Amino acid sequence: MKQPGAQMTLGVGTTALPLGSASSGPPLPAYSVLLNDVLIGDRSLFTRPDGLEHVWTVADGILRNKPEPIPYARGTWGPREAVELARPHAWVLPR
Repeated sequence: MKQPGAQMTLGVGTTALPLGSASSGPPLPAYSVLLNDVLIGDRSLFTRPDGLEHVWTVADGILRNKPEPIPYARGTWGPREAVELARPHAWVLPR
C-alpha cells in the first residue's frame, strides 16, 4: 500500500474482510462472492486447466468455421434447430 505523504513510498499492510460472517442483510453480489473465493483459495467454481484447454479446442473449431446465425421469432426459446443441441437429453426451461 502507499504510505501517507507526497512521495510514492510503498509499504506492507494487512486487512480483514470477513465475508463469511456477513449473514444479516442482502446476499453479496456474485462478483463479491467470486472475489472472496479467489482470496480464500476456493477453486471449486473455477475451470481447471484441462477443462479450459478443452473449451478452447471446441471454440477454435467454431471460430475458424463460423456457422450462419439462424433467425427465430421474438419471445421464443430459439430456433427449432436448438432442440438438437441438447440431444439425447432436453433443455431445462422454466415454465
